[in-house]
Amino acid sequence: MERIPDDPKMRRLVEVGRSLVSDLELDRVLRRVLEAAVDLTGARYAALGVLDESREGLERFVTVGVGDDVRERIGDPPTGQGVLGLLISDPVPLRLTDVSAHPASHGFPPGHPPMSSFLGVPITVGGQEWGNLYLTDKNGREEFDESDERTAVALAEWASIAIGNASSVANERLRFAMEAAEQERLQWARELHDETLQGLAAIRILLTAGSRGGPERLADAVKRSVEQIDVEIASMRALISDLRPDSLDELGITSALEGLSRRIGERFDGVAIVVDPPTGPEPERRLVKPIEIALYRVAQEAITNAIRHGGARRVDVELRVEQAEAWIAIRDEGRGFDPSVASLGYGIVGMRERAELAGGELEIDSAAGEGTIVKMRVPLS
Repeated sequence: MERIPDDPKMRRLVEVGRSLVSDLELDRVLRRVLEAAVDLTGARYAALGVLDESREGLERFVTVGVGDDVRERIGDPPTGQGVLGLLISDPVPLRLTDVSAHPASHGFPPGHPPMSSFLGVPITVGGQEWGNLYLTDKNGREEFDESDERTAVALAEWASIAIGNASSVANERLRFAMEAAEQERLQWARELHDETLQGLAAIRILLTAGSRGGPERLADAVKRSVEQIDVEIASMRALISDLRPDSLDELGITSALEGLSRRIGERFDGVAIVVDPPTGPEPERRLVKPIEIALYRVAQEAITNAIRHGGARRVDVELRVEQAEAWIAIRDEGRGFDPSVASLGYGIVGMRERAELAGGELEIDSAAGEGTIVKMRVPLS
C-alpha cells in the first residue's frame, strides 16, 4: 500500500496530484494546476504558458491572481519574450529575487501589477516541452526557496500526466466527432441519391419520352412530371425537417419526436413508429437545447437503423423526464445485431458521441434475432 508522506505540504501535493490526473477536461486541469501552485508555494500570482507549434513562443497564457479588469488594462498576453522566454530556450527551473532586475527582463507593460520574486519550471508532456509554470511574488518573503522549487517541479510532473491524459481524451473526442460527422454526411448523401436524384431522373425520363410523341403524349408527360415534382418537393421538405425540425426549436423534444415518427412512417410503408407520451415528475418540461438535440438525433438514428438494418415493422420510443435526468429508449423487434461488431454502418459512433457531448451515456442491448434497445441517459444539472 502506498504510504502517504508525513509532511503536510507533501500530503497536500499528493492529494492534488491524484485529483489532477483524474480530471479529463484540459481547461479545468490548467486552472487547477495554477490554483494548487498558489496554495502550495504562497505565490500571489501564477501563470501557465502553453508553447506554440514551433516551441519558440507562447500561444496561450492562463493566469490566476490577476483580475479581469487588470488583464484588460494590460492588453495582449505575453508571447514568450524576456524572462518568460528563458524557460523556453533553456527549460530548467529558474528562481529570481527580482524579476525586473534580470538582464533579460523587458519590463512590465502599463497597467501591469508590480512583481518581484519569480519561480519558473518547465512542463513536458510525452517527452516534449509543452509549456511553463510561472509563479511571482512570494507572500511574506523576498524570494521563493528550494522547497518551493521542489514543490513546483513535483506539481509540474503531476501536471504533465494530467495534461497528457486530458489531451488524449480531447483528441479521441475529436476523432469520434469527425467520424460521426462523416457518417451523417454519408447518410444524407444516401438519402439524396436514393430518393431525390432518382425522382429527378424519373422526371427527366418522362419529359424525354413525351417530347418524342405527339401533343397529347407530351401533355400527359408534363402532367405526370408536375405530379412527380410535387412528390420531390414533399420529400425535400421532409429531408430538411429531418436535418433540423422547426418543432424542436419552437415546441420541444416531444413534438419533434412525434413529427419524426410521422415522417418516417410516411417514408416506409407498413412501419409504425409509436412515441409514448412523456412521463416523469415534469413530463412537459423544456430541456436545454443541446440536450433536446442529442435526444432527437439519437432517436432518429436508432429508428432508422431499426428499419433499414433490422427490418423492424414497429418501433417504440419512450421519453422520460425526471428531476435530475432525462432518458430516451428506442425499442424494436427487428433482426438485432452484435453491438461489439457493428460500427459506422449503424451510426453507433455518432450516437455515443452525441451522448457524451451532452454529458450522458448510451446503452445498446441487442443480439441476433432478438431485436434492439437503444437507451440514452442525460443528466439535467
